[in-house]
Amino acid sequence: MSRVYEGMPQGIKDKPAPRLSDEGYFDARATLVVTCVDVVVRNGRGEVLLCERAHHPQKDWWLVGGRMYKGDELAESAARNVEREIGLTINPKRFTYLTSANLAWLEDGDKSVRNGVNPGVHTFSLIMMVTISDDEAAAICLNDEYVEGGSQWLSLQDILLGPYHSALHHVANTLLLS
Repeated sequence: MSRVYEGMPQGIKDKPAPRLSDEGYFDARATLVVTCVDVVVRNGRGEVLLCERAHHPQKDWWLVGGRMYKGDELAESAARNVEREIGLTINPKRFTYLTSANLAWLEDGDKSVRNGVNPGVHTFSLIMMVTISDDEAAAICLNDEYVEGGSQWLSLQDILLGPYHSALHHVANTLLLS
């Protein structure tokens, strides 16, 4: 299994990260790789939570996750994304690194279209994992990035046999081999 070494240089977390203008963000997404932290949320039965995204780039079933910001540790980013997207506050120490995925998306939604051009987006996803309790699973509340009622718990076999993105098949295979 791959190892990921974390650690921010002293003081980088204290430096505010400037936010890009809409035009600057469009240009950045058209030319740079966006780093994401996605999370495999598992219940006590070993099932994986997939949520149906309402927007591109992956307007379909996917993991909980999102962008990593300057100064984030992997586990902090994972915890922030889980809290924002499914409403669970989880201690970052509970997250572990699982795998990564290099993804190129042809579409990135209407917000990324400028002068009739949608450049798509290239993301590199660091995939973390957390196992949650039944009480935590019952408290999940999807935000507006997901289709209402669009969540399901699936076994690894269901993911491997289902019509899911190849990156989700990679995650299921990685879990089976670990």
